[in-house]
Amino acid sequence: IKSIPEAFLKRVKASGQDEVLYSYRAKSGWQARKVGEVFERVAKLRAHLLALGLKQGQRVGILSNTRPEWLEADI
Repeated sequence: IKSIPEAFLKRVKASGQDEVLYSYRAKSGWQARKVGEVFERVAKLRAHLLALGLKQGQRVGILSNTRPEWLEADI
């Protein structure tokens, strides 16, 4: 495995869509994000970035507080 996206896709293929990938603390308590949900969120983010004209390999700066979505942005 050479990259975070490659490791994620391997996990998606190897596990069920309902397997919990990570949990995070929200105002309402602990929340779980499942593999299938994260895959869909990453695909939507990718589509939005491509629609903005970004190309594969280009870099993007993100300014944000620490939050669980950082994992998804890394993928």
